[in-house]
Amino acid sequence: MEIVSKPDFIDFISENYHGRASGVASRAARLLAPENDDKIYSISYVMGPLIKGSYRDQHAYREILPAETLVMRVEKFLWKSQPATRVVASLSPADRKILFPEYCIDNCKLWKLR
Repeated sequence: MEIVSKPDFIDFISENYHGRASGVASRAARLLAPENDDKIYSISYVMGPLIKGSYRDQHAYREILPAETLVMRVEKFLWKSQPATRVVASLSPADRKILFPEYCIDNCKLWKLR
């Protein structure tokens, strides 16, 4: 899970990997409190069971996700006329390698439209 907000950015996997897990729950709880709702820009999470192991951050975790795993992101936009929310479903790197091999560059570290 990852939370992007005005005062803070929380990558739950990175916090645990670097030994700062003790403070991540309290930081996240403060951001998710109703009075701080306007500070959150996006929340990302993986649809599916947690894959066990030790990963340094959410990007490394996404790289090992199996095919048919969705990464979900809920984003909030504060437009002048009215607020809007967008839900984005991203393919895991494994799915992208299967579905779009022609766009894979450097062992799929980079992706490019040709």
